[in-house]
Amino acid sequence: MTLADYSTLIFDCDGVILDSNRVKTAAFFSAASPYGELVAAKLVEHHVAHGGVSRYATVSGSISPSVL
Repeated sequence: MTLADYSTLIFDCDGVILDSNRVKTAAFFSAASPYGELVAAKLVEHHVAHGGVSRYATVSGSISPSVL
């Protein structure tokens, strides 16, 4: 089956239908990894503590000169 075989697509952007928190946490760690393991760990820590905050706030609140 391919995507073209479906007549309807549902986008679960907030994780109501499928709990995607683990995938999102792993993605944040991966995205921050080029800045070092400490920065990636701080980003994940912030994300876990503030799960309902927008992605922009998560990233801007974690990757800053204060954590480098």
